[in-house]
Amino acid sequence: MRVLGWLLLLVGGGFLAADIIAWTGTGAIAPTPLGRIWFDLDRFSLNLAQAIVERYVAAALWQSAIGPALLQPGWVVFPAFGICCLALSRLFGLLRRRD
Repeated sequence: MRVLGWLLLLVGGGFLAADIIAWTGTGAIAPTPLGRIWFDLDRFSLNLAQAIVERYVAAALWQSAIGPALLQPGWVVFPAFGICCLALSRLFGLLRRRD
């Protein structure tokens, strides 16, 4: 889990670098939303994920959690999940030492 956390932090840094490069090239600050990145990579999987979550899990989950997360810049979302993974790995490590 620790490796995943560091990988997510690295990916977030890559998205931040890409947005900074775009900003210096255009002169306008326009962070790229995570949903746009996913759409550009594979729009079919984005639509499929939305359909599966809304139909088989809960439509409210997509509307209230996943959808708003996809509107945030990738350099915010990935590091946030990376920090959560690192914190969880630290917590699990502390719990294992107690046993």
